Amino acid sequence: MDVPLSPWLPSTQRAVVQSKDVVSAVALNHCDWKMPTRVPCPGAVDGSDYSGTVIAVGITAALTSPFKVGDRVAGAQMASQRRRPWAGTFTEYILEEADSAWLVPDNLSWEEAAAIDAQLPLAWPWRSASGTFAIQLLKLSGYKVVITCSPKSFQLVESYGAEKAFYYYSSTCGEDIRAYTNKSLECVLNLITETRTIRHCYAAIRRGGGRYCGFELLPDDLIATMRKSVKAEWVNGLEMTGLEIDLPGGYYRKANPELHQWFAELLKRFSRLIGEGKLRSHPIQVSQGDWKR
Repeated sequence: MDVPLSPWLPSTQRAVVQSKDVVSAVALNHCDWKMPTRVPCPGAVDGSDYSGTVIAVGITAALTSPFKVGDRVAGAQMASQRRRPWAGTFTEYILEEADSAWLVPDNLSWEEAAAIDAQLPLAWPWRSASGTFAIQLLKLSGYKVVITCSPKSFQLVESYGAEKAFYYYSSTCGEDIRAYTNKSLECVLNLITETRTIRHCYAAIRRGGGRYCGFELLPDDLIATMRKSVKAEWVNGLEMTGLEIDLPGGYYRKANPELHQWFAELLKRFSRLIGEGKLRSHPIQVSQGDWKR
């Protein structure tokens, strides 16, 4: 059945991306199961990371963005939400803000593009796509990166630029990292926010304090027991959309168009760095089949 594209462009700043194609892909992300499980929105589309082909561009987007019909693009969406139930990538067509996607260079496959998580130093654990991508960004920024993962992934993360890897299930992991860094570690990024990993992260930070950043809030029962010399904060990648984050409790965020503008400029840099071979995609595993299987 043919469907007219005009209803898909309520905002002229948007573009329509075809994601169901023999040469396009979506990537699985932790939020794809966390969001619908913890904050269910019946009828809303799920799926965040994608790559695909532009098949229509809004009038304003055509004037202000580099996108045109036929371009290869990739990005991530804030899915599984009640206010924008159509937003999500587990579907045949995606309605995307033109400044929220990036042009996929010719040296990157569809699957590799979808696997790039462009939403972020000790890393815990960093064998994930977010981890290997962040390792490279930190290296480009001049940092030395110490990471945690399983021993079978040591060689992988070191190939992406990690200086040293530690086993994240070791009971002395935090202390071992602190010793390795000469008790000088200042910054930690925790991708898996669990009580065990948080305690190890704090143990690794130098005595004089530092900064801890997680991808989720610190559990209430831990806050009172943690070192006050460590400044704790957390990153919500959804904020980069610039939209209001209508989630309960401490996860709520006001609309932030300034942050979105910064992110749009950052995406242009990502595309350039990837094209120059300075950023690599995470190793991928391709699953066969289509949306109906």
